[in-house]
Amino acid sequence: MFRKDLDRILKKESVAQLKTELCEDDVAEMRRLQNQYLKKEGLVFIIELRLKELRLKNLYTIKEIAGVLGCTASLVSRYENGSRMPRADYLVKLADFYDVSVDYLLGLTEDKERH
Repeated sequence: MFRKDLDRILKKESVAQLKTELCEDDVAEMRRLQNQYLKKEGLVFIIELRLKELRLKNLYTIKEIAGVLGCTASLVSRYENGSRMPRADYLVKLADFYDVSVDYLLGLTEDKERH
């Protein structure tokens, strides 16, 4: 779908002609991809807030959390600033360490209790 549009652009067809050929399916697909991206970004934002909040509330340094995970401090920093998404096993380790549920870290619940 988008590949054929790219091929047309490379063949130097006019932009106006391409715009008229965009069908509703293409627009729907673009919207779906945008929504998927926004949901992912929202999830990362929630995780970064929760991780930073828990670390600061419990008075831990980034270096100490890196020791718990067995990774570098720069990786923990990237988790907290939202430039990286923690791996699943790191989320489990962090949930165990802070005694909260993984669902809480992911923003799926406001309940910190583990069930």
